[in-house]
Amino acid sequence: MNNIPIKQTILASLAFAFSYWKNLLEASIFPLLMALPLISIFPELVNAFQAQFFGIGQSQGYPENAQIYMLMFDYGYISLLINIYRLVVKGANSTARVGIVLPSLRLGRFFFIVLVFVIDYSDTAFYWLSIVVDCGLFSLDSDVS
Repeated sequence: MNNIPIKQTILASLAFAFSYWKNLLEASIFPLLMALPLISIFPELVNAFQAQFFGIGQSQGYPENAQIYMLMFDYGYISLLINIYRLVVKGANSTARVGIVLPSLRLGRFFFIVLVFVIDYSDTAFYWLSIVVDCGLFSLDSDVS
């Protein structure tokens, strides 16, 4: 139990990425587009956070629509995770077209559980492991749009 096959895990991940690179690229188009607005205002957000929390510089307020951009980023992140999970569990034909995951009750429950884990547990390893458990818990692999 103490010997974790790290080299084999890395090689298997690389083999998976090289085998399904077209599907991974297609599944990441939409999440990347959802993240672009937040990435574009990121320097302004950092300046606003530094001014508010550390007193560095002058606070000019948060950029306009920052909260909407953060929600768009979260939705893109979750849709990317769901599509990669579907790709791993079900195979090449299971991912949503262009990475778009339509909102459903299952996606809402998944989003809520992920937020609870992020707020309650700041341990990154636990957070990453919980995502896989949550995807299986809500059967997101069989909810292909």
